[in-house]
Amino acid sequence: MAIRSTRRLLRDSLQQQRSQTRTGRRLLRQQEATTKAITGTRTELVSGLTQLREQVQLNQQQLPQAFEEIAQTRSVLANGIEQIRAQIQVNRQEAPPAISRLEQMQSGLVQETSRIGARVQENHVQTAQRLERLAQDQGALGTTAERIQVQLESNQQQTQQILTDLNQSQKALVLAAESIKQQMQVNQQQLEQHFGQISQLMQQQLTVLAQIVQNTSSQNQEGDV
Repeated sequence: MAIRSTRRLLRDSLQQQRSQTRTGRRLLRQQEATTKAITGTRTELVSGLTQLREQVQLNQQQLPQAFEEIAQTRSVLANGIEQIRAQIQVNRQEAPPAISRLEQMQSGLVQETSRIGARVQENHVQTAQRLERLAQDQGALGTTAERIQVQLESNQQQTQQILTDLNQSQKALVLAAESIKQQMQVNQQQLEQHFGQISQLMQQQLTVLAQIVQNTSSQNQEGDV
């Protein structure tokens, strides 16, 4: 009975170890799948950050050129206005209607210059806002990537700890199995000794019984005589 119970305990322990090993392998496969998914996400984030940086750099490169073109346009307009003023001074006495038209053109040019300046200022503000939003988006993406990296490292540490625990449990079960095996061998030896002693006692009892039967038979024969 003790041997059966010990064997059953050993079998249950080994089954439990196999189940824990399968669980550890399944967790490891899940961790690998999660790692691949997170790696893909990080690749997409890095690609998005790269595109954002390129767009920011492109905008930064285009802004000075746009400002330079606007400055050149304003300079040309200013030169044109000065030339018109000079021409007006020359022709003031000769062509009053032309002067009036030139003054109107001058006023229109001034207004157009003001509108261009306003649009330039508005574009500058919008560009600054876009750059700020891009910087914020870039910071948010960087924070997300860092958080994913921290989670990945935590998952890897947990998986490693689980595998370490499983390895330690397996070693403990192997040691327990060896101890149980040794105990079973000792019990087997003790049982064989007990069986030998019982066999000897039974042999002695049979010898005594045979002697008693023989003595009884001899006494009966003497009584008949």
